[in-house]
Amino acid sequence: MAVAEANYGRLGDKQAPFYMDSIAKQLDLEMPGALPEISPSPEYDPFVDFRERGMFIQAWSSYGVQWPVIHNFLGIDPNVPAGNRSVVPDVPESWPGLSVQDLKVGVGTMAASASRKGKRYTTQVSAPAGWTLTIGHTLPAGATVKSVTLDKEPTTCDVVDTIRGREVHVKTSTGTSHTLTMTTG
Repeated sequence: MAVAEANYGRLGDKQAPFYMDSIAKQLDLEMPGALPEISPSPEYDPFVDFRERGMFIQAWSSYGVQWPVIHNFLGIDPNVPAGNRSVVPDVPESWPGLSVQDLKVGVGTMAASASRKGKRYTTQVSAPAGWTLTIGHTLPAGATVKSVTLDKEPTTCDVVDTIRGREVHVKTSTGTSHTLTMTTG
């Protein structure tokens, strides 16, 4: 449910973050008799403390928290074969922002952060050279774009309707850090 809600931009308190919090509250639980996610090997001891061994329940649980944060909230969507990276965040209204560093994408790593303060939205991306980058932010329902800057310079943008809502997209390339700032009216 956390992933489904985040896919459609449903980021309110009783939507994706609610389900993510519900998952996080259960990460220290283990179902008796559940099979471990790690196949037995000479190094694997199924009788150690449950916090020190892998469980399939925990593996699926991390998907319900990590995927919405990286893919939906930060909006990171790499298309490695095509040489494209897209970072178009949709920060939950109750969150001031979020970030990731050293995220492995293809053969390199990248960093991204997104924040919101009032009607000002900021997206920062740093990635190795050689990629086409779409950087932007998701507009709140009913908002209009007042201004968009890329690296402190005014720029043009495309406003695209998606299943998450309206998104602002600016095309550029990787190899240097970029900061997109958007204000809404």
